[in-house]
Amino acid sequence: MFILATVPAYAGFIEVGAGVYDETPIVGFVLSPELKTDFIEGKFRFDFFASFSEGEPSLLPFIYDNPVYFRFGIDDFSFEYHAPAVLKATFVPFKKSWNVRLGFMGGIWNGENVFFFTEKPVFLVLSNDDNYHIGLNFKVFDTGLELFVENEKPGVWLELGSLKVGVSNWIGLIFEHKKTVVRFLYDGEFKPGLALLEENGWIFINSDYVEGSWKVGRFHAGGKIGKENWAFQISVEF
Repeated sequence: MFILATVPAYAGFIEVGAGVYDETPIVGFVLSPELKTDFIEGKFRFDFFASFSEGEPSLLPFIYDNPVYFRFGIDDFSFEYHAPAVLKATFVPFKKSWNVRLGFMGGIWNGENVFFFTEKPVFLVLSNDDNYHIGLNFKVFDTGLELFVENEKPGVWLELGSLKVGVSNWIGLIFEHKKTVVRFLYDGEFKPGLALLEENGWIFINSDYVEGSWKVGRFHAGGKIGKENWAFQISVEF
């Protein structure tokens, strides 16, 4: 057996920046390494900022979660940190999640719960807290149709290209295109969700917060507005 290896291509940069966290000035730096080979491609971003309340430095937790991705040179395998890989099961919260997928099955972990899913021969989602979603997919002319039962409640998802509309004891809408994901649910309470991931930045919105980061030239600007706190930072790349 012969193994062909290439020299890893490592890139990345360091940013130095300042900002505001709950009306308190902050300073710090950001590490943004990238790794590329024939087998693996990875991208990371780590923020290290400190506030100076009453003149004493205090290291902050990561102000916001940056998307992280790994891509491997294995067919049908992916591992990334982004919006949840399964959206039609409404008990899967719209939170940034670690997603692993191998062919038609995979798993999700969002820091609180674990979800297992399989898409063949039936669409099945199970959670570690006993939630379940089981559905059968059909094709009616150019419209995809899923009849499902979710936690004893029947429902249906209609799929037209990138758009899905669902009805059960809730109403749902899903739009997916490349790395843009939108999910809106209404079950007596409106639950928005949007994740946009582009080469120069990203935006993430759910019921609890709005956050994002964008790059223009060598400058990076980002922040987070939550129910209890807010933050803004700007940094320059070296």
